[in-house]
Amino acid sequence: MGTFALGEILLLLSYLYIPINVVKESKSIRKFMWFGVAWLIGVIISDTVNETPTVNSIKGMFNVILLLSITPGVFWCIRNNHKAILFYWLGTGASDLISFYFLRSFDSDFEYNVWRVYAYFPVFISIGGYLYYKNHRKAGILLTQSFALWTLFNQSRLIFLTVTLANSILVYSNKLKADKQKSVVCKFRAHSLRLIVLILLSFTVVDGIYEKGANDGYFGESVREKYLMQKNTNMGLASGRHDFFMSAALVFQNPVLGYGSYAEDKNGFREDFLWRHGMDLSVSQDSNMLPGHSYLLGAWVYAGLLGALFFIFVLKIVFKTLKYGNFLYDTRMSAMYLYVTILYVWNILFSPFADRMNFLFIVITLIVLEDYRIKNKKKHDQDFNHRSIV
Repeated sequence: MGTFALGEILLLLSYLYIPINVVKESKSIRKFMWFGVAWLIGVIISDTVNETPTVNSIKGMFNVILLLSITPGVFWCIRNNHKAILFYWLGTGASDLISFYFLRSFDSDFEYNVWRVYAYFPVFISIGGYLYYKNHRKAGILLTQSFALWTLFNQSRLIFLTVTLANSILVYSNKLKADKQKSVVCKFRAHSLRLIVLILLSFTVVDGIYEKGANDGYFGESVREKYLMQKNTNMGLASGRHDFFMSAALVFQNPVLGYGSYAEDKNGFREDFLWRHGMDLSVSQDSNMLPGHSYLLGAWVYAGLLGALFFIFVLKIVFKTLKYGNFLYDTRMSAMYLYVTILYVWNILFSPFADRMNFLFIVITLIVLEDYRIKNKKKHDQDFNHRSIV
């Protein structure tokens, strides 16, 4: 049936103590679950039409069924105390380090360095988020940014990008002060154009730092070799996410029904795509599956349009968090929200779906914040006065 986390077993056991109908408290959670049901229906339809092998079909359905099954438990954990997300990510950090040092094996130094970055990510962002929560804001930002810079020397520009964007927004939001007429949230919304310019500027600076440092060998020879290999393809640095573009091409060819769970690459689609774009064919040898290297496009490729609708709904929640400044309803928690929110924008667009618990804890936290915004919209539009939501 695939893999699952020990924490998911605990969430299922929690139904001995909590009411399953806890989801009735939130219309948005119910919508989230209905979109999840649509995804499951998409899996069944796509697997049936494509005559997917039984084992693959069971794994595809089990993934969605388990996600839906633990959703009420996750919602119960944080519905009345969104600050619990700090403790969740501290625990995730401890679990990831145990897994990295005691349960994993690696075939190369490159693989070791990449997985080490992701093992330490929850530790640093949770400690940085906690420092920010305790009003040591500069220390929290400095810690996470130092970690982000370190990741550039260990084959990961993703963490550097997402953490730098988050810290840029934090620095910007810290300069906004509440007054009798306007809250911090209202001022943040009023200057949304400035935020867009800030994000674009931060992205440009990050890209420039990476390209200069990688090209000149400041981040090590292995990073330089990776940079030059990607730079010299027809797609440039975008070749580092070639699976995303493969998935997009597959969606364009079959946008409604998809190809079935864990669909096999029976016609050499991968090699043909890589050859046409001047990339190394060896990168296709480690998989015989059609690519789904994106939460959104992966669900679309394997489960058709109904799978995509689920993650489009999630993206809508994520972008509302940024658009309306929901992360500022408790300014002390805003660092923790931003670090994981921006990372998950990237994951939904460019990463293969994994870690159901991490996904649910951040998305459902954002849903709780959005529910609070809707419930108190008129009140907070008039006068927020910097108060916490708890």
